[in-house]
Parts: sequence; structure tokens; C-alpha cells
Amino acid sequence: MKHAIVRVHLASGTRITVAVRPTAEDAAELVATLNKHAVGYRFQMGSA
Repeated sequence: MKHAIVRVHLASGTRITVAVRPTAEDAAELVATLNKHAVGYRFQMGSA
């Protein structure tokens, strides 16, 4: 199953790293939310 490591940098200076296994629909919603609220982010795709 595919998973992604997501590193998020918030405006407050907080940095968050999470591993997720999103469905295509969830991934689209996640990207939209990050575009709205995060200063920067990146995905690192992998497989588990």
C-alpha cells in the first residue's frame, strides 16, 4: 500500500511530520487544506 511522508511548515513556525495513507479523495482534500493554511509542505512517496 502506498504511503506518503508529509512535512508541513506552519506560519507559527511549527513543523509537523506525519505518515499518511490517503485515498485519492483524501489526498486532494489534504493538499487543498495545506495550500490554504501551511507556509510550505512536501510529500515523500513510498510503499509499505
